[in-house]
Amino acid sequence: MSDYQTPLENYHAHVTGYLSQKCPWLQSVRDYPETETELATPCAFLTIDGWDAAGDDAAHCGPTSVTLDCQILVLVSLNTTDERGAGARSYQRLVRDAAAALSVCVSDSALGMNGHRCVFVNAQPYGFDPGLDGYATWEVRYKHTVDFGDDLFAGDGQTPGQVLVGIKPAIGPAHINEYNRVN
Repeated sequence: MSDYQTPLENYHAHVTGYLSQKCPWLQSVRDYPETETELATPCAFLTIDGWDAAGDDAAHCGPTSVTLDCQILVLVSLNTTDERGAGARSYQRLVRDAAAALSVCVSDSALGMNGHRCVFVNAQPYGFDPGLDGYATWEVRYKHTVDFGDDLFAGDGQTPGQVLVGIKPAIGPAHINEYNRVN
């Protein structure tokens, strides 16, 4: 493919940037845990597991509205220690607390985008994945309705300066006085 970015590539870039900004304690935020090297933790991976057609309440202004089924994996190394000394949290508590913070971050958030807000679904320990051995992993699931495609009502960037209404008026600049201005 050329330089064209798919709507999902744009979504990934936007959400990973948003999470990096809102959760500066994360060492990295990427999409899909496909790495061969040791990770600096805590870190997060965004995945999109699928999507469904959005309900009837979604905008119908040209774009296709879909509800994405999203997952954020948050990882903490099993070698992580909390430097606070006696009573310090274990890596299990650290990963759980990180998942809780990410749950709050996405819950009812538009993730910095215009439009629909996310619906938090759940957070829980992540199941067995041999590629993530050496890390305590939790998953945070949310749904996010997004619009893909061109907005049929997007203008050329010019905002109307005034709105005029008339009943069966003659048209054209010569008949401007036959209209009533709407404030």
